[in-house]
Amino acid sequence: MKPMDIIQKRMFFLIVLLFIAFVYLFDLQYGINKTVGWAWDISNWVFWTNNIQWLLFLLGYGLLALIKAITNKVYSIAHLSVIVLTIVLLKVGHVEPRVVWLLNLISIAIFLLNFVWALKHRNYNKNQ
Repeated sequence: MKPMDIIQKRMFFLIVLLFIAFVYLFDLQYGINKTVGWAWDISNWVFWTNNIQWLLFLLGYGLLALIKAITNKVYSIAHLSVIVLTIVLLKVGHVEPRVVWLLNLISIAIFLLNFVWALKHRNYNKNQ
């Protein structure tokens, strides 16, 4: 299987691998903090938007994998690039929150384009 075929046909697994890398890189820790009662800082909007965004991507690409739809190469490469760029910027730290917000919006827009394209062209991919 060629790398471009992996990007088209296995986008769900690529997103899962990126999610695992994201969790591993950021060392997200949960637990009970005895002084406050919670170890979560719910004021950190990046944490919440990224989790909701990852859930959206996993469900969307999981659905596409279940119906065996093939994604668009250009949209998939662009989506993976924006996700990796966001992870790198968050790992480096001290990034402007507006930049992260903009990258999240771009990532969601590319995902929606890719998802709709895959559903629209699903009938053309039946011979595979």
